[in-house]
Amino acid sequence: MSMPPRQIAFIAEEFTLSGPAQQILDRLLMGVAEEGEFRHWEGSQIVLHLPPPSTVDPRLLVPRRERGLRVAVSLEEALRGTDAAVVVGRGTGETPNAELVGRVIQGIAPGGACFVHGLLARTGREARELSAAAAARRVRLLAGTPVGTTWRLPDVAFPRHARAGDGLIVVQGATPQALLRGLDGLLPFMDQRAERIAGAPTLQAFQGEEVWRAGRENRWPEWLLAPALSRSDNPQGDPVLDGRTQDLVGLGLVPRLARDPRVWVATHPDGARTAVAALDGVTADITLAVGLLEGVRAFSFRMEAPPFSLRRDPVGKVLTVVLSTQLLMAPAPREEHYGPFVSSVRRFLSGLGSWPVGRGVEMAELYEAMLAAPVNVPASATVRPQHP
Repeated sequence: MSMPPRQIAFIAEEFTLSGPAQQILDRLLMGVAEEGEFRHWEGSQIVLHLPPPSTVDPRLLVPRRERGLRVAVSLEEALRGTDAAVVVGRGTGETPNAELVGRVIQGIAPGGACFVHGLLARTGREARELSAAAAARRVRLLAGTPVGTTWRLPDVAFPRHARAGDGLIVVQGATPQALLRGLDGLLPFMDQRAERIAGAPTLQAFQGEEVWRAGRENRWPEWLLAPALSRSDNPQGDPVLDGRTQDLVGLGLVPRLARDPRVWVATHPDGARTAVAALDGVTADITLAVGLLEGVRAFSFRMEAPPFSLRRDPVGKVLTVVLSTQLLMAPAPREEHYGPFVSSVRRFLSGLGSWPVGRGVEMAELYEAMLAAPVNVPASATVRPQHP
């Protein structure tokens, strides 16, 4: 399918002002800014359905009906004649409804496309089952949030010939939301791992003072914390009080600023580590850093190139090229980061490309395993997610 879908079924379990469903639906109806101009999409009828017990203030639908929105009473009505669907669950994407997504996959036309906002499923098993069901009906299936598609500051692409080693992302918020944001933001940079050795990763989690002890023992890639935080333009502490600039890591301020620090780390069979650090009170931005392995000589690297720096790997004791950037999350109520996200969703529904399909399954597997990982246990006590 390389043309805009004839009809898009928009299935929302929750529809509130400034919520994900409203942000996504309005941009599908009215268009978004792309490459310096506002683009409105033509040719697709959008049908909204809110499964019971979901409700919406009818007044919210009046201006959207004027934009051509049609409302369906039942899921079957919404999916009738549909070759594309968008499913938005409750919250910010951390509470998926695999049963609903399965019904959508079975209801849209074979060869169509289904996009799920947030996690594809609560567990890796459910995500794999949905992926298999979609493949059986030739339905393209994708999942994600705006964190994975937003603007990067600086704007950087992963070097084509390089490979990812350790990766660390710094986020904020309560555990479910923070972990989802972290995985969705970091996994696009971890797709190019050095080797995709089969097998499940080992999982560790740390909280409180144990975070810093584990970092000193290199049980999570703390060596990437400084380059990650260097991309923040909203450091907390003294910069908020009087505007001074500070090296938060170099001055040892991070442990003092962090409120309830939490770190989840997955060590893959190839040795690469994917780590999410929830450090409330340290920065108000989402920032990340990834160490690059072999292949760095295959691209033109200059020390003054903004996205890259040199850091000493604490394991190999060698200088490693590090890519670092900020993932821009714009403030409410406009939340402009939904713009590139909806553009990506639209391209996917039109058959014009997307990120790897397997990322949604991997994110669900890691999310489940990281939440289940024992906290602050000895290095020998690790958890592996179970696969059939």
